[in-house]
Amino acid sequence: FFFGVLAMGCPGADEKSSPERLLQPPREGQGIQLGMVTQIEAGSEAEHCQFFRAPPEGLNVNRDEVRFSAGSHHVLLYSTPYAEIPTQDENGLSVDTSGVFDCSEGVTFDWQVTNLIGGTQNSTGESVIEFPADVAMKVPGNTVLLLNAHYVNTQPEPIQPEVAINVHTIPDDQAKHEGGVLFWYNAFIRIDPNSGGTGKMSCPVPHAITIGNAQSHMHRRGIGYEAVHLLPDGAKKSIYENDRWEGVPVEKYDGGLSVAAGSRI
Repeated sequence: FFFGVLAMGCPGADEKSSPERLLQPPREGQGIQLGMVTQIEAGSEAEHCQFFRAPPEGLNVNRDEVRFSAGSHHVLLYSTPYAEIPTQDENGLSVDTSGVFDCSEGVTFDWQVTNLIGGTQNSTGESVIEFPADVAMKVPGNTVLLLNAHYVNTQPEPIQPEVAINVHTIPDDQAKHEGGVLFWYNAFIRIDPNSGGTGKMSCPVPHAITIGNAQSHMHRRGIGYEAVHLLPDGAKKSIYENDRWEGVPVEKYDGGLSVAAGSRI
């Protein structure tokens, strides 16, 4: 298995809005393009979402590209376990999911997701989904997908941000190895007023994997991040470290970073 890692972690209203404005779609038969256009009120912060379906033949995801107009902090594309696009969230509340809807309470709190299959937190579009030519992440046909974007509008008037994501695929006979994303998310980091704090989590790696790249995610009050490989023999090795909450570097491991079964990250 070859894994990428992601840890957790405007046009005018009169202009034509479409994903192609930001990013040319993949060639026919080589992927799909998804897009979202929404409105964020003046002086507000919000997360907005939209459901889509994977094509009937499924997707062999090899890499992705993401572009978004000013105002977004991250764009993420999830797979979900839903057989149909839901019209109620996990709390039983009715939601109009026929188009873009508000998901500011948090995607993973109000909806079920099974995997991360694309996204970025950098306005320049760097993404962690970039597998070798013969590696793919399998997405079954007709899977319900959820596109999520986090917006901050500091302007005195509304903005209409746009998001475009290309999911590039490879044919079945080219996909020799399975890839995936380890998406580790610590939602319980406490910091008392006028003080500092540190959040930690440790996740087991039960099977041997090869990590292709890594990227952290934190918000403006975050001042440092480190990922450490804890080997089965107790040895420790730092594998990713940075102090940035935006413009976050993607660490790429030439030839892959081997992680033995029984390790922890």
